Amino acid sequence: MSAPQASHYRYRIRFAKKGLMRFVGHQELMRVFERALRRCGFRIRPREGFRTKVRLSFPLSLALGFEADEEVFQVDLQEPVAAETLAASLQAELPEGLRVVRVQQVEPYQRARVIATEYRLTVPPERLEATAARVAAWEAGAPVEVVREQKGVARTVNLRPALQQVTLTGNELTFRIATDQPATARPLDVLKWLDLEGLLREGLIVTRTRVILEDETDRTEQPGSNL
Repeated sequence: MSAPQASHYRYRIRFAKKGLMRFVGHQELMRVFERALRRCGFRIRPREGFRTKVRLSFPLSLALGFEADEEVFQVDLQEPVAAETLAASLQAELPEGLRVVRVQQVEPYQRARVIATEYRLTVPPERLEATAARVAAWEAGAPVEVVREQKGVARTVNLRPALQQVTLTGNELTFRIATDQPATARPLDVLKWLDLEGLLREGLIVTRTRVILEDETDRTEQPGSNL
């Protein structure tokens, strides 16, 4: 007896977001990919409900103004497509600044659960000494606290449980945030702690280099298509 046919086919798509596309917000980015997928001609599985929508799943949004090396989203198709075909067809419909990095078919109900994210930025020369002092304090186990204000109420947040790694090599700073901890840390919180948040308005570019998923312990061994 043959196995029942899958009701849909799920694809995990990794993409880079560069240049002026970093100023495109999350909702508009979703619409860009939705329109591109529709133009590709693939039969996309819609969401059920009062209004039919394309079934796109972004597990984590990116802060406005940040670049990215490997963001991730998933889409459900009603028919199987070769990863290479989906990657090439989608890339042909995307605007400048968006590049398909990897396409992988996953199990029909496999979720993309984010457990950590990594970031990179270049520290201006005039901020290197102060930044190095903050990194040294983190390495020594000093408190990592920032003040958040919400609706006029200020509260102190401890970033240390979620801030897994901070490294300064030359003028390149990298840090890693765990997203599966009870206490959360946002990348803007880390920049605030480093006293670098204000530089975003002056053109500082922060890149999210990795979005690490629970089911991808070694991405280099995952099957799929790279462009």
